[in-house]
Amino acid sequence: MKIIGCIVIFTNNGILYSNAQLKPPGSSNRPPVKVLLGPPAPANFMLKEQNTNSLKISWTDVSETEIGNRLIRSTDGINWITVAELGVIAKQTYYVYEDINLQLNKKYFYRLEVYGKPINGTKADNQTLTMRTPVIVAYTAAGLSIPVFRVQVKIKTSNLPDADLDGPLLVQVGHNWKEVMPHSAPTYLDAGHDDFERGDSYVYDLNFDGIKSLAQIGDIWISNTTTGDGQTIDSVCVIVNNILVYEKGFGTAGRRIPPYGTLILLFSEMANSSKWNQLINDQTGRSIPLGLQIVSYEGQFAIKIPKTEIESRIESIVGHTIYSIPVDESVAWYNGSRPVEIFFKDPNKISVDLDLYNLVFKNGSLDVDFNLVVSSTCEGNNQLKIKLESSGFSADLDYSWIGDVLSLGILKGFDKLYDWKVTQYGNNHTITKEMNFTIPECIQCANLKVKFSEGADLMIMLGSINNCF
Repeated sequence: MKIIGCIVIFTNNGILYSNAQLKPPGSSNRPPVKVLLGPPAPANFMLKEQNTNSLKISWTDVSETEIGNRLIRSTDGINWITVAELGVIAKQTYYVYEDINLQLNKKYFYRLEVYGKPINGTKADNQTLTMRTPVIVAYTAAGLSIPVFRVQVKIKTSNLPDADLDGPLLVQVGHNWKEVMPHSAPTYLDAGHDDFERGDSYVYDLNFDGIKSLAQIGDIWISNTTTGDGQTIDSVCVIVNNILVYEKGFGTAGRRIPPYGTLILLFSEMANSSKWNQLINDQTGRSIPLGLQIVSYEGQFAIKIPKTEIESRIESIVGHTIYSIPVDESVAWYNGSRPVEIFFKDPNKISVDLDLYNLVFKNGSLDVDFNLVVSSTCEGNNQLKIKLESSGFSADLDYSWIGDVLSLGILKGFDKLYDWKVTQYGNNHTITKEMNFTIPECIQCANLKVKFSEGADLMIMLGSINNCF
């Protein structure tokens, strides 16, 4: 292109044109095409309630011009059928639809179609346009009353040539390009040692904080995120609440996951396994979740969250953060020492030490240290609030992402989730974590106390629990 005076000279296939010509020869002088818009799709289209043979879907209507709404369903995300023709729904109406007579332990896809006349058209534009919501996926399942406070996966690498993997695997719940899961938080598996060597196996904590019950564990996707390295898997196990609920072996040849490949553990297969249903049967009628350690401590019963579990959860969060959050000063685990160590300081405080390595400056071990202080209060007769707050934060270098690194998940309780609040003060980071627990009727909240043992285990003192068994 050349600029000659006020005339722009440009070329198209070797022919010169000026801006005065507007369009090259052979182009159309027709006016621009008018894009017609249909009535907007509703807001907050989501799964409201999950049952063994029905699912409730909810949304809020935001259109004034629709002539109808249609809920459609699929079992594969490709082929769709109409569930209900719902007609006109008034704008701002919160609508709930229950889809009944569904099959147990099955995955369903849903979306809503809103159709009507163009919102930006004229009388001559009388065609009907359809707008659609994003797809959501939901499962009918048993185990709705089975609380989940911990999900782990155990992966064994085959003892075969070229079976090992240098990069991390990515684990997600029921998530692909067709699915939108409210609790599909991913986890990059990267523990503080060389954990994917041939013949080795390791158990990883997963950051599935949105999962509150066994029935919410959908398909589990295990993806190889590396560009040029594959991994051969010997076996995979799923562990819920410290209890093995599913295992799958792949024989002597193993299961190869190529670069960008995925191994899918189907929910329908897991939910129909004997170990999965054994947990449901054993938990039925019990107030306290199986898998929690109930011990005698200082003359009374207590729930024990072992030091090793707290360390494992911190290691999981840090390993995930290393790969998922871009940082200016790239880091990795420091080989040659324990990556996460916890030490008892007093009954209300533990200290946490992370050993990392700076890949930019090659300065060896990068120590990150902080304290966690615990306290608790009761809200009403059956709500226990446990508060963990960091103090004394220090690091060799200032990392702006350290607040995210330290968002560790220690407990999720009986049916409540917790929230984090992270505040940065210059080079210091204060982290406050509040966990709300719904206490079974057999336990009086006023009798509960929370403390650390001298072994750095988190102890929830229960008092008398004679009526809980």
